[in-house]
Amino acid sequence: MQAITADSATIEVGADVYFRVKDAILSVANVQDLNYATRILCQTSLQRHISKQNLADIGSDNVVLTDALLVCVMFTFQYRTVSKVGCH
Repeated sequence: MQAITADSATIEVGADVYFRVKDAILSVANVQDLNYATRILCQTSLQRHISKQNLADIGSDNVVLTDALLVCVMFTFQYRTVSKVGCH
């Protein structure tokens, strides 16, 4: 996906998210399409975080970007355990 940084640079980013459903009944009752909801949440969170950063900051510290995405996903989907997030 393409994103625009705070200093108006356009970059191509991607993320891998691995998750495990902790409560299947709650998951099915609250979300119609779990994979789609997770994908949209991660894309939106990644774009929001990147839009606040300068290009030099993103390139030098990928761990901060990964941690920010992981925290957002874990906070939003509390009924599921997110086991790994990786940005590339």
